[in-house]
Amino acid sequence: MIKNITFSVDEKIIRMAREKAARNNMSLNEVFRQWLSQYARETGLGRELDDFLKITEYKKHDKKLTREELNER
Repeated sequence: MIKNITFSVDEKIIRMAREKAARNNMSLNEVFRQWLSQYARETGLGRELDDFLKITEYKKHDKKLTREELNER
């Protein structure tokens, strides 16, 4: 499943990045997707997150937690 995300970046940087991507016959979206995939693999982010969620027995809550519930230790 592909998710859309939004970032705030200076217009000049976006323009320069789009121009560079175009020179490589790519869209900025493709370049970013490649970079993010590589970044996640290099840091082991996906595996570490899976391990963390298993250890903490992550569960989704059906209700919104109160401030007190969120701060319980």
